Amino acid sequence: MENKELNKKRLIRFAIVGVFNTGFDFGVLNALVFVFGVPDIMANIFSASVAASVSFFLNRRFVFKSVSQKTTRQFIVFMTITLVGLYGLQNLIIYTLTNHFTAPSDWCFSLLDWLSPGTFSLDFVNLNFAKIIATFASLTWNYVLYARYVFKPSSSSI
Repeated sequence: MENKELNKKRLIRFAIVGVFNTGFDFGVLNALVFVFGVPDIMANIFSASVAASVSFFLNRRFVFKSVSQKTTRQFIVFMTITLVGLYGLQNLIIYTLTNHFTAPSDWCFSLLDWLSPGTFSLDFVNLNFAKIIATFASLTWNYVLYARYVFKPSSSSI
């Protein structure tokens, strides 16, 4: 029972950190692409990298409440897991959904354009739709691997 409660509380804290980091990541991504003209993948690499650095410290202290003195080891394993999720998984999904499988985001664009004509561009909807899907995939990847390999559970982590 205690394990279920601990996992539930961690998931809630992980979601809070995730919402913060995701908002930050999306803000930087969209500014780089639509204000500064940086290519999608390059902008995603930069925005995700900055968010990942902040994420380590928030996850260590707030989500998993780690007291381990092995901060360097944790950071290396954390960043390895995060970077595979961000650079591998996210970029693969973004590339696929913006270049080869645009039907779902095209449908979203049609719906948004019907609800509020001219508010969003097709490129904006395609990129952000892909980023949302990629974010959910990488968040799942991250949580499972952080809990297992980076921040070992302890009874004082509640």
